[in-house]
Amino acid sequence: MMPEEYRKKMRNVIYGCDICQLVCPYNKGKDFHFHEEMEPKIEEVYPKLAPLLTISNKEFKQQFGHLAGSWRGKKPLQRNALIALANLGGREAIPQIILCLNDQRPVIRGTAAWSLGQLAKREPEQSLEALNYLLSVETEEEVIEEAQKAIHLLTSK
Repeated sequence: MMPEEYRKKMRNVIYGCDICQLVCPYNKGKDFHFHEEMEPKIEEVYPKLAPLLTISNKEFKQQFGHLAGSWRGKKPLQRNALIALANLGGREAIPQIILCLNDQRPVIRGTAAWSLGQLAKREPEQSLEALNYLLSVETEEEVIEEAQKAIHLLTSK
């Protein structure tokens, strides 16, 4: 599970290969737009986040397999998409985030619980129901912790 203190700092970044190039003092003020074929495709650099949560392995390979970061697989991108949605206030994705509570991977379940805790404060009923169900079946301690924290956030005034 990613430590909580880093989650807000990620903002909406789900993949960071170019960040080093952007913040390098030697690159300050440089124009990198020399070759049109090297320009990033917006739909790849800033993909729609909610669809990433339910993308199949086959779809992931088709859509992102040619990118440098795809070697890590879809789990880190899905975890980061959950974090980015929470940081952006992506309440429209709450139904997809709730589905992630059933994911077989503990890091996705735990991050989804955290994300719901951040997003569902205004209308917590559906998320609270899903989080309470998760607590009734969950065995992974880190996921239980995240779900409990999310429930506390959603029920405290």
